[in-house]
Amino acid sequence: MKRTAANAFVAFVAILAVVSLLSALVAVAPENDGSTAAAPEVSDVEQPQYDLDRFDINETPGRATVQMESTTSDRTVVIHTGEGVLERTLQPMVSTLTKNDHEVRILSPDVPTTVIGGMPVARPAPRQEEIDVSKELDDADAFVSVSGDNYNRNEISAIENFAAEGGRVLLLSEPRDSFDTDTGLLELQSALGVSTGAGYIYNLEENDLNYQRVFGTPQHNSRLTAGVDRAVFQSAAPLTAGSGVLSPIDGSKLSTTRAETDASLLTRNGSTVLAGDTDFISPTNALRADNDDLIGNLADFLVTGERQSESGTGTGSGDMQAVSTGGFFETNASTEQRARQANPGFSEGTIEITANVSGNRWKSLSVETSAIGGARGGGVELAVPDGLTGTVDVEANRFTLEGVILLRTERFVVPLNVSATSGESGALTGAADLGPEGGTATVVDNEFTIESTGNPNVDRALGLPTEEPGLSWFELELDIEFTASAGQNG
Repeated sequence: MKRTAANAFVAFVAILAVVSLLSALVAVAPENDGSTAAAPEVSDVEQPQYDLDRFDINETPGRATVQMESTTSDRTVVIHTGEGVLERTLQPMVSTLTKNDHEVRILSPDVPTTVIGGMPVARPAPRQEEIDVSKELDDADAFVSVSGDNYNRNEISAIENFAAEGGRVLLLSEPRDSFDTDTGLLELQSALGVSTGAGYIYNLEENDLNYQRVFGTPQHNSRLTAGVDRAVFQSAAPLTAGSGVLSPIDGSKLSTTRAETDASLLTRNGSTVLAGDTDFISPTNALRADNDDLIGNLADFLVTGERQSESGTGTGSGDMQAVSTGGFFETNASTEQRARQANPGFSEGTIEITANVSGNRWKSLSVETSAIGGARGGGVELAVPDGLTGTVDVEANRFTLEGVILLRTERFVVPLNVSATSGESGALTGAADLGPEGGTATVVDNEFTIESTGNPNVDRALGLPTEEPGLSWFELELDIEFTASAGQNG
């Protein structure tokens, strides 16, 4: 009887404890008004790289239309790729070049090929160390390096000479290339006056689907940027030397400093162009933004150079007389039309050149000058204290002129350091019609820059300095006469 009473008491205590616990839970539970209980608040964490509203998303970008403006044909372009570069990456540029009747030779450690008329022909694949770039340049007009590596001293010297002769060079690099100190690539860039910096450029605020896919915009108007409002670079290295062509949009930063950067995405130094990305020319990226226009412009750049090698067809040896018949220059104008309207013009006899010709090169013996006219040209005297030099190729109808032409008044002296060609330069196009006895040539330069005169008033009046190509303009029309001996190849 006592045990039963004890058991009953224990049961009563257990039930009381359970009831007390349930009462406590009911007391702390929120009132139920029939709606779902609110979730606990979570503080927001900013992650702009995942904010789709900040992206320039175009899931159906359309069809790439890579086109060339140049009417030249039968040029040879040599493309050298590093290991792991797929030939598919090159397809938009290679197809465009071959459709315009140019030959493309691809030097790849995997399958070297020659592409003529759009039909690739494979050659026996040599080992990487057996590819001799210098030999391939002998009959080339342009050279493209796509993350190329293993350049030895002879090849670097050959490419440097190739560019000095007017051969066009396009270097496509990647952020990783700045760390490859044993491949010869950095030495090649240095020899050509361009440079890749460390790190990569990114933009968290505005990009093309990914913060490393950055937009570039033109720094000035030129043939390289014609039709390009924006270009997309998939993973771009900062470029720290050369004249900037494309720069990243506002908000772009450098990975090594996390600060905004003004480093370029595409630069040019004379006959050389350097891009900080290799994939912007690929089939996929050719569809993005204005990349197709940029690829077409680069293809034009490659085939519009005028290489003048020592083995070129010159005029033999003898003398040359060249007399100006027209032309113009302008120190600072945004378009060719504006430059021609200002038109301080060269007239007949403004410049008279007497030169000696040896092979395909000429060097002035004397340069006679007179005052120039035009809306702003009155009272401006010309002087060429250091003479002029250039090249001449009768068979190819090519003529170049280089040197410093001084513009002098009582108030200022402005040097025009020109490298004029009968081919294309920036937005200008020259011409030549030459034979053994002479002919005519129009040489142009839209890529030179002019320094400050040191006089703020003069600088303001002339729009100086011009620090970017495409703003200064030079065109000179010449009547050319060769002596009998100079008209014969020797």
